[in-house]
Amino acid sequence: MQLRPVAIKRALANLVDNAVKHGGGARVTLEERPGVVTVRVEDNGPGIPEAALEAVFEPFHRLDASRNGVTGGTGLGLAIARQVVTAHGGSVALVNRPGGGLVATVRLPRPHATGRDGAAVVGAGARPPVTPLGEHQA
Repeated sequence: MQLRPVAIKRALANLVDNAVKHGGGARVTLEERPGVVTVRVEDNGPGIPEAALEAVFEPFHRLDASRNGVTGGTGLGLAIARQVVTAHGGSVALVNRPGGGLVATVRLPRPHATGRDGAAVVGAGARPPVTPLGEHQA
């Protein structure tokens, strides 16, 4: 599967933007393991009610209590993020942090090399497990 960098960038930007707007900032980490790349976007906001953790991925779904004139959106950011990540064979999930805040976790398959026939070889050449990408503040 060919990675579409612009689409992946948009998906991750949507997750970071949500963390900044609704959680006061974002901490982004990247973890590489054989065959999979995991990106986590964490914030310190109020989180999302457990019953709404899946519903927020539906197009145009908005949590009214968290929206105002400054942070209002169309309700498409998370739907786009999930659609893009899923189209790349990955997954995206939201989980409330025990001490408050939210974690968005994106997992993408990672072919590391190609064999003689040009087919991707998953899991070749693993790298160190965690690389912090930085923090973004509102």
